[in-house]
Amino acid sequence: MKRLYLFRSVCASLLVLLCQLVYAQFKVVGYLPSWAGNVSDVQFSKLTHINYAFALPTPTGGLQSLGGGASKLQSLVSAGHAAGKKVLIAVGGWNNGDDAAFRALAANATYRTNFVNALMGMVNQYNLDGVDIDWEYPTGAESPNFTLLMQQLSNALHAQGKLLTAAVVASGSTGDGIQTPVFGYVDFLNLMAYDGGGSNHSTYNYAVQSLNYWKGRGLPVSKAILGVPFYGRSATEYVGYDDLLVRGASPNADSFNGVGYNGIPTIKSKTNLAFDQGGGIMIWDLSDDARNANSLLTAIDQVVQQRGGGNPGCVPVAASADDGNVPANVLDNDLNTRWSANGDGQWIQFCLSTPTTVTGVQVAFYSGNTRTTTFDVQTSGNGTAWTNAATGLVSSGTSLGLETFSFTPRTAQYIRMVGHGNSVNAWNSLTEVKITTEAPSIPVGQTVWLRGFNDQYVSSKNGVGPMWCNATAVAGWNQFLVVDAGGGKVALQNQSLYVSSENGAQAMTCNRATVQDWEKFDWIVNTDGTVSLRGNNGLYVSSENGTQAMTCNRATIGGWEAFAWGVATPAAAARVASVDAAGLTVYPNEVSDKVYYVLPAGASVHEVKVVNLSGEVVYQATAKAQAENTIEASSWKRGIYYVTIATDGFTKSIRIIKN
Repeated sequence: MKRLYLFRSVCASLLVLLCQLVYAQFKVVGYLPSWAGNVSDVQFSKLTHINYAFALPTPTGGLQSLGGGASKLQSLVSAGHAAGKKVLIAVGGWNNGDDAAFRALAANATYRTNFVNALMGMVNQYNLDGVDIDWEYPTGAESPNFTLLMQQLSNALHAQGKLLTAAVVASGSTGDGIQTPVFGYVDFLNLMAYDGGGSNHSTYNYAVQSLNYWKGRGLPVSKAILGVPFYGRSATEYVGYDDLLVRGASPNADSFNGVGYNGIPTIKSKTNLAFDQGGGIMIWDLSDDARNANSLLTAIDQVVQQRGGGNPGCVPVAASADDGNVPANVLDNDLNTRWSANGDGQWIQFCLSTPTTVTGVQVAFYSGNTRTTTFDVQTSGNGTAWTNAATGLVSSGTSLGLETFSFTPRTAQYIRMVGHGNSVNAWNSLTEVKITTEAPSIPVGQTVWLRGFNDQYVSSKNGVGPMWCNATAVAGWNQFLVVDAGGGKVALQNQSLYVSSENGAQAMTCNRATVQDWEKFDWIVNTDGTVSLRGNNGLYVSSENGTQAMTCNRATIGGWEAFAWGVATPAAAARVASVDAAGLTVYPNEVSDKVYYVLPAGASVHEVKVVNLSGEVVYQATAKAQAENTIEASSWKRGIYYVTIATDGFTKSIRIIKN
């Protein structure tokens, strides 16, 4: 919100239930301005709360008319409630820096009552679920008045089962204007961890600082909702994320032509941070999101789905500091992005899904062909007590690619690299990091999920029909206990029943009460970390790419016969193929009639999709249809398009121009 207001001037029922349970623990709050964005573009399924911005107070406690915004609010409430979401009215905003009305009404008991009554009237008139107060900012003598106002609003709203929230500054002296008693009056606070200083106004480290500030003051973790920007800013302008992409910015970067923003890797890192250190994530604002595969809200939702089973405390990557080149950049399979921090002792650490035998690290260094970098590697079982795995490691100074550093194998869940600068200066800059581990053993006694080549999950279908690989989330039917079936084989159990290969003669089922031959499988670990299941008939289980019921009749292992997997209790990150996205090439950039692409070594194509700037899909094909790696583009209109290729281990979008 803040100064952006100045520049703007003024599923199946089970899946639905699952989503509701997940979101009950983690909030995804999006602001929709009255002056921008369409209700029809809101991705309601990926949100829990939508705040309509803004209603404006008068000095005597009234509310200014919504004018033409009333119909938009009515539409938002109808659509939001139909999707089972909460819709709130946000009051205030930056408002050109003018908070005089708030100051006046909060200082007068009669005006406070007027204000509460006016808001309750609006809540009832539009069937709203609550109120979000965005006073920017109460300070000094205004602080006690703000507290009294929030207390009165809390009493009125909570008496009717409505919500009260507030948007607050990221940290610092202005944040001190929110007195501690307010924490008990609100359902949660939206932390505006953006519009900070530096080369990027909303770094990962700034988010960490904001959460630490508010929790340090006593705000409960569940009430700390981390704000992220869907816009970029420089010294002279604010630019929506979607507009930045049109200009040529990368969805996987954080800076473009002097404009700092949050790309997909940073948004995902912050969402993981919010899972581990807060109660949810907040977005300003929804109108600036991309309407295609580069959507930041989709990136948030992907993390929410992955973390739905929850492994709290395990952030995939974090760092002691950064200069705007965030830690998530070392996991994006892109050698053109990096994590950087200045000074001896700065660190970056990784959390594996479960304790694993770690054998080393593979690291690519920024400017690694012109200078050497010195670092140590430490490991930990709990993220608190650390031991040295290797010290004084030095890069070659001759390579930009991954370099391998091995050490004595040890069991660990956390791996930390401690930097000691490079041969030119004190900066620690890494472009990619991979943790090397021993091949995983068979997870007997653990409950796992299996994800097919189509990025959907294997389901037992509750034992009442053939098994399919088409579930979009990990739920009860999509988790399997791995049972020792003897002779090195396993059985998979769900709802006390066992999976049967049906000897390859018909579609697979999960309806057997005991383990016999057809219920036994070989658990085969592929070189890329995926697994394949071989039935007692010597043939392999196939996902059938989710287009028909699963079978066990394939003679060889291909894409449909390999499954990513993870431990469902506790939740674990997927073990998927490790493929270098930097090897993906799409050409030419300025297209006339055909687009060609070259996949990275070891990858097999899953899906190719092309969308225009309106999010309209103009081309889509999967697997065998792309044998020649060519896209017909002669019928496309002139303009900008995004080619998204989903293959083993990553999804990457590349911008092209049709001339």
